Amino acid sequence: MSFRVSTREYKSYTYTDSRTGASVQKPISLDVYLPEGIDCWRNPLLRFSEPHKKQQSSIGFGGIVVERERVAQLVVWIHPGGFLQGNRKQIPPHLQRAVQNHRLVVVIPDFRLCPQVSIVESLTDIRDACEYALGGALGDSVNTSTWALGGNSAGGWAALLLGLGLTASTPTGSAVQLPTLSRLPRAVFAIYPVTDITREGGACFYEPLKPITWTPSVSAGVGGDGIIDGALLEPFLRKPGQAPLGGSTERPDAAGVNQDEEGEEEEEDASAVVTSSDPENDPIRSQLFNYARQEGIFPSLVLPSDLPPERVSIPALLRGEALTSATASAAAAAAAASSSSSSSGPPNSLPLSTSQSSLSSRSPLLNLPPTFIAWADADDRVPPSQSIETVKALRACVGGAEVQTHVVKGKEHLFDYEEDAEIPGLWRWLMQKMGGLT
Repeated sequence: MSFRVSTREYKSYTYTDSRTGASVQKPISLDVYLPEGIDCWRNPLLRFSEPHKKQQSSIGFGGIVVERERVAQLVVWIHPGGFLQGNRKQIPPHLQRAVQNHRLVVVIPDFRLCPQVSIVESLTDIRDACEYALGGALGDSVNTSTWALGGNSAGGWAALLLGLGLTASTPTGSAVQLPTLSRLPRAVFAIYPVTDITREGGACFYEPLKPITWTPSVSAGVGGDGIIDGALLEPFLRKPGQAPLGGSTERPDAAGVNQDEEGEEEEEDASAVVTSSDPENDPIRSQLFNYARQEGIFPSLVLPSDLPPERVSIPALLRGEALTSATASAAAAAAAASSSSSSSGPPNSLPLSTSQSSLSSRSPLLNLPPTFIAWADADDRVPPSQSIETVKALRACVGGAEVQTHVVKGKEHLFDYEEDAEIPGLWRWLMQKMGGLT
């Protein structure tokens, strides 16, 4: 294929080493896929803290400032893995082909993985990667005035949350503020996305499934009865700086080993915050999503304790349920606080309206970006209902959101990783929405 890949470090993060107590700083990288003939450079003077800063435009007739011609459309794509595993190298073949066929510049970031962090930190990294790409770091050959955001599975979940602006509304009294984009994309696409982890809409994520009903992509840790050995996964279920949950990490295939300078084997820190986990180098951790479904613990692995699942569930957000449920708790807390204090609280302590109106009827985001959602009807890992209910909620928004769908018959999760797989109409639709086709 005629494309090049450039790797950039777009931010860094710190965590505490659970073995030494020392603070560790590591970079987070993204890959930039470039079609043949497109040069992509980074201005070393341009800092991430200056989003959307552009190079000086040329002067046209009459002293009018005009933008230089830009020839490649920007797409940011988020990899699958349930926010628990995966990395930026897991790019489906049809996306690789689209780079050259449609002259796209595709940015694929790594991000901090749960459960060592929560979905809040994962989304923050994804937001920061988008802002890095939009801020001019990719050069004048990339058109950042119109762009698209998409992803597969949990990556599609992130694309919908951020790309539709659904993280913008924070209920009064909430301790958690979700990241938001400074500029929404022109189009959003999600392929077999996770969308709902409430107990009502995402009941499957709370119900143990022993054994899981699909064939794992890796066999490490799977017994003859199809059950994944929890003792092997326990080291990866702890937070940095916390004691293990009781599982042994002595087996080399469980957490891995390193050699120190004297040649002695040193156990890797399984609780370290990582941004990449692939089956070849991390076969045990690569069972995390399967194990989470087996045990019915997926929501608890990605949510912080003070974030209700409605706050990150697409249908609930579109229907306005996330704010109203959180507001009820906030109102109760505010009432308790006011009864114990003679002074009046600040204005922002007042509860929001408990109206059940849809997001677009009470939000400044009256025009949600056009959305393309594709899924397979034989998907056991992420049930088709996750996509179907999201499409219904989008279409039920006041004014009706523009939604395009495609259903693949008889296929399972990750169907588009097959070499010849295509999603009919996706790329042409995307180019039309970004203005690359007429």
